[in-house]
Amino acid sequence: MRYADNEESSATRQDSEEERHVMSSANGKESRGLSSKFIEDLGKGHLSSLVDLVKRDSSLSLEMRNGYINVYYRGGNLLRLEEIKEHVYSAFFDKNYLSSNSSILNELPHEIHSASEVDRWRANFPALKVEMDQWFSNNPKAEREFQQIVVWENNDSSIANYTDYFIVDIEYDNKRGGRFNMVAIRNFSASLTSSRLHDYF
Repeated sequence: MRYADNEESSATRQDSEEERHVMSSANGKESRGLSSKFIEDLGKGHLSSLVDLVKRDSSLSLEMRNGYINVYYRGGNLLRLEEIKEHVYSAFFDKNYLSSNSSILNELPHEIHSASEVDRWRANFPALKVEMDQWFSNNPKAEREFQQIVVWENNDSSIANYTDYFIVDIEYDNKRGGRFNMVAIRNFSASLTSSRLHDYF
């Protein structure tokens, strides 16, 4: 698996722990999901500009978790938004991706209450990507990057309607000894594309 090396960085361990935390259990006691208010904010509320950006930027992938979302870049967590209460979200970027002299996080809100605060994060995505690029150049994680590319090609690219699979989950653990890098639905008919997840937003 991707996190086998013993001397992994804190940023990598953070992503690994995060993935394990959000796994859905097979007995139905734990599952991934967002509240109706969270869905509303992503679709038409103050978080909608973030969804619009992800749709336009093929280097990004938005994944739903249990009570929060991740925006991934090159397989790493660019932004995590977790619901605190209705229409209020905590915003997280792992500072271990940053160079020692970077102060970019000091300029960003730790909580999201409004569209203007989302815009501040969006405006700083290019700078955060540069920081992550530098980190990945020293800590390459090819499998993570390839995983995100596979998700994008099958779910959101210009050829997505013609591929054989729609990726519905990544890093899935069934809590019975099985762990899967990706879980997909076989696309036997082009009509399946009309029900793609991004159509909710």
